Amino acid sequence: MAMHRQSLPTIAAPPPELKALSRKLSRHPDIAQAGLTTTSDGRWALMLWLRKSSNLTPDDIEQLAEGFPVVLEAEPDFPPIARPAFPARGE
Repeated sequence: MAMHRQSLPTIAAPPPELKALSRKLSRHPDIAQAGLTTTSDGRWALMLWLRKSSNLTPDDIEQLAEGFPVVLEAEPDFPPIARPAFPARGE
């Protein structure tokens, strides 16, 4: 899978419909997490992390995206761990 390269957005804020779709898809049983990102050419896009057990096909995902671009990632093996960004400085 190619690494996602986002870019500065061509418009400042994501479309309200895309934000609402992201919230809706975050409750989908095959999606571990949903969010927003930009494509390499600056378009706002859905960022979807699919569960390992997901059986969604590319056609299913295209339907769910309602015409918006999609960036897919696999569900990580372990949840992220929050750590200080600069521990030597106490941050």
